Amino acid sequence: MEKYITFKSNIDQVLNEMAGKATDKIGSSSDITALVDSVIKNAMERRASDIHFEPMEENLRVRYRIDGELFEIAEISKDKQAQITGRLKAISNMHQEKQESQDGRITIYPDYNIRVSSQKNIYGEKFVLRLLKKNENIREIFELGFPNEEKLVEDSFDKRNSITIMAAPTGEGKTTTLYSIVQFLNKPQINVTTIEDPVEIRIPGLNQIEIDAKTSFIDSLRTVLRQDPDIILVGEIRDKETAEIAMQAGQTGHYVLSTIHTIDAIEVITRLRKMGVSNYDISSTVATTVSQRLVRRLCKDCARERDFTKKELDFIHNIEEKDNVKFDLAGKKTYDAVGCDKCNHVGYYDRIGIFEVLTFDEKIRELVAQDASTLQITEEAMKGRYKPLIVDGIYKVLDGITNLDELNRKLRIY
Repeated sequence: MEKYITFKSNIDQVLNEMAGKATDKIGSSSDITALVDSVIKNAMERRASDIHFEPMEENLRVRYRIDGELFEIAEISKDKQAQITGRLKAISNMHQEKQESQDGRITIYPDYNIRVSSQKNIYGEKFVLRLLKKNENIREIFELGFPNEEKLVEDSFDKRNSITIMAAPTGEGKTTTLYSIVQFLNKPQINVTTIEDPVEIRIPGLNQIEIDAKTSFIDSLRTVLRQDPDIILVGEIRDKETAEIAMQAGQTGHYVLSTIHTIDAIEVITRLRKMGVSNYDISSTVATTVSQRLVRRLCKDCARERDFTKKELDFIHNIEEKDNVKFDLAGKKTYDAVGCDKCNHVGYYDRIGIFEVLTFDEKIRELVAQDASTLQITEEAMKGRYKPLIVDGIYKVLDGITNLDELNRKLRIY
């Protein structure tokens, strides 16, 4: 089923004008300018993270990504596609004649940095705009959904001579969590340097380095090591060379924070091994691996309370047995997502993280050094504080923050 957002804003007026219903100025540059501006401003109002301008066979489709989900908001006449393409290239500082893939930025909105990517498809050029607030406040690690255990945070992140790695697929909030960790650790007497592509949020007191066409993570990291850092944030470990230099930094008195693309905290070990990092370097340097997913919060204005079904209770009991955990189910209810004007009739509003944390104790280090399988490492980790993502997810279901339908959408639990 397709989901749609209905706007009560000037985008309706502009789209009507484009259809020829309200003006005789169709096709003028001012109409195209107003249309693109309206689409972008409404995306900001609706908390969209991305805007997609997608050329189809018969029209130009516009979609917003809100809380991780794509919603179609408009279909624009095909004969306006070239003008919209031209306008997007103009404000993104892209070459007008070039139809190959390009990257650009829109800087005409005072509160936003907007990254733009274009790519040619069979019906024209597709544009994706990533909306980044310039001065967005960094949320505390617990606000993001990290387990509210200060001891766990201190044991996981307050380290020296080591590296902490955030793991998750694209778009699951890894960078946001890293910023929160940096803010948690940031003090006037500590030199914190970040290497990012791009710098998404500017944080007072940090030395933030942005990668460009003339520099790389590797070159920047080598230079940073000569800048007397205490904490280094490396935006992403992408290859063996970056991984090895990050490990070297962690072995020489620094604390390194980075991200990697993999499915869970334990698979970080496998990913590093496949990159060619030695078991010795992994076991001696990695302190903590964290995996996370973003799940949608139930809209407080319309969520409908109900009892858990037998199927849902059976599932929760199976998790208790499988993952050696006990949930307090006494008097607990769950909620259905209903939908209202506040949440654009989808039943969810905003997102929260669910987390799993693997801290490398002596036994885990020993298994990694011995080239143990992920199954062996998981079995050992489960004897300690490590619990899979689903466990934290169920805690948030029992707290009424989300529901099992949303966990199933994200984790495929049924």
